[in-house]
Amino acid sequence: MTLEKIKKIFEKNFSNIGERIFYTIKKSEVKNSIYTIPIENEIKFYGSIVQIANIKYGNFFEQVIKEFLKENNFNLLNENNEYKNIDLLFSLNNDLYIAEVKVRDNHDSTKRIGQISNLLSKSKKIKSKFSSYKIHSLIYFIDETERKNYSFYINEYDKYKENFNSFNVFYGDELFKHLNIIDNWLNTKKNIKILNDELKNNKWIMEIIKKYKD
Repeated sequence: MTLEKIKKIFEKNFSNIGERIFYTIKKSEVKNSIYTIPIENEIKFYGSIVQIANIKYGNFFEQVIKEFLKENNFNLLNENNEYKNIDLLFSLNNDLYIAEVKVRDNHDSTKRIGQISNLLSKSKKIKSKFSSYKIHSLIYFIDETERKNYSFYINEYDKYKENFNSFNVFYGDELFKHLNIIDNWLNTKKNIKILNDELKNNKWIMEIIKKYKD
């Protein structure tokens, strides 16, 4: 994927970050009470930037992955309302992939426990509608540096394996190796790194702060 296209996806995801930051701060001020931590609005401001920017960056990366798959001849099936509750649904030839997507594998026990059952429920529905396809069910983590719950997911899968055609847990580049498009993905990652370096050098967050704090 070209650097120009990646930049457009980034701009689309971050175009309203200033409004979101200040909306979040105003909301927290209204709810301020003895039950919320007593900190200055200045700290709330910077904390809001980090929190909102992290969420938006995850959304940006997911959108890059979807566009990348389309560029590599995969058919995206969850771009309509019928499948909007599925993080990633795509096909190539007779193979159909359904994935629960998270940025990183750092969930505690309360959040991770429903991942397999959610994936199973969605996979059953997809299987009934796409009976001619081989269904591949995945849990995919964008960040390959954290693998906190890999063993848990594999062990959990064993309880339900008769209900899956196939199941995998992938991190980072592993998904694209599995799909045989790793070289193209590594080039896309290189362009994302170029964009990140440009943004850091331009101090883009500081520009947002100046614009909305003046």
